[in-house]
Amino acid sequence: MSTPVDPYAVPDELATRFLEVKAMAEALTGPEAAQFFVMLTSYSLHGMAYGATALTVSRTATPNLVQTQTGFTCDASFSPDLLAPATLRAARIEGDLATVALEARLEDIIQILRLG
Repeated sequence: MSTPVDPYAVPDELATRFLEVKAMAEALTGPEAAQFFVMLTSYSLHGMAYGATALTVSRTATPNLVQTQTGFTCDASFSPDLLAPATLRAARIEGDLATVALEARLEDIIQILRLG
């Protein structure tokens, strides 16, 4: 069960970004195979901050995406050699990929582009 998201509790300077994340999350649950390119400055993997420039978001690349009051969370897979040891210990390893919990915050998101 997810926590209700209140758009009126978002600071005014983040309201547009909040609505873009909402539209992205809704598109991912629709019948079409939506895909997004999210430009951002950083995200957290199991609570550890990582610098970033972009993230591809889709049902397959980032499953279990949920909008939160402060951005969104999802699962994401990375090559284990890209992750810090503490993050790797919390990851689920499958073959040559490590699946981790990713959190992106509204203030770190620069732009969201819909690709399909």
